[in-house]
Amino acid sequence: MVALLKITSRPSLPLIVRLPNWVGDVVMCLPALKHLNTLGMPMVVCGRAWAKPLIQNIQFIKFVTLTGSFWHDLGAVRQAVVQDMVGLSFPDSLSSALIFRLAGVQTLGYRDDGRSWLLKWPVEKLLKPTHAVEKWFYLADVAVKTWHQPSNQIQPSDLPRSIEMTVQAAQIEKAQLLLAQAHVINKPYILIAPTATGKHHGKIKVWPHFAELTRALQQQGLNVIACPPQHEQAQALEHSPSVSLLQPTDLGTFAALAQAATLVICNDSGVSHIAAAVGANQITLFGVTDPKHTGPWSQTAVCMGQPSKWPSLEEVLKQVNVQLTSPQTKHMKL
Repeated sequence: MVALLKITSRPSLPLIVRLPNWVGDVVMCLPALKHLNTLGMPMVVCGRAWAKPLIQNIQFIKFVTLTGSFWHDLGAVRQAVVQDMVGLSFPDSLSSALIFRLAGVQTLGYRDDGRSWLLKWPVEKLLKPTHAVEKWFYLADVAVKTWHQPSNQIQPSDLPRSIEMTVQAAQIEKAQLLLAQAHVINKPYILIAPTATGKHHGKIKVWPHFAELTRALQQQGLNVIACPPQHEQAQALEHSPSVSLLQPTDLGTFAALAQAATLVICNDSGVSHIAAAVGANQITLFGVTDPKHTGPWSQTAVCMGQPSKWPSLEEVLKQVNVQLTSPQTKHMKL
């Protein structure tokens, strides 16, 4: 367990937070970040540039852009550090803890092999496997009780059952422009995400039937669009050649597209978590990962498949029809 810092009444203690390096992980950290806001501590957030639109509903005073280059990131963090600042590192990596240590920040984070000595307050991971949202919320909860309410008995706080990320008017306007360029303005559309970054235990995380799914939906007269980042555009067309590709955009604008979609169909990826955070009508497809650990944090999202078996095309088409004909299904237009 963590060694608690003996602070009882220093709500102005400055805090610096290191975000994870993946889109879905940043989204799943949002409940934890909101929980940290309850401390009333001025917060500096460190993360990749693309993460900033995802934390627009979090209260922070400065965003430090990280690039992945150790020396650049160390310099950027050092410039942001002020006296008596404490840190929380969400990633389990050695480098994230080392940068905070070299920058003079006393840090709280999960204990892991080789980095415990870098942490002022190393936290033991929960023995029971948990969802990633729970994992990071627990870490933030330990931080809240350490820096604001010291106690020898760590009790879990109430974890929200949804993430609730709000899109901004400017992001909706940018989404409207992208749809207009694709001739989908004022029309219902299905947003698919036929890509996924990286592998899980050496296995590709992309459902193998996006091409057939797209054609089947288009034959029904439905608009099917995708909006991958620039480096995933070719992969999207490889997996779904007939999809209408929108121009790459920032993640805040993408969130607006997902929120207004009639349906979002995606792999277990960052798209799944963004869709869940904005309350989208969604189907997330699993074949190599476990929805109990990385599934969308939503009470309405539909998860299909299991760690060792993808759902079939027929199963997905059947569920799509259920989602599209449900009385609760929205038919929003941007």
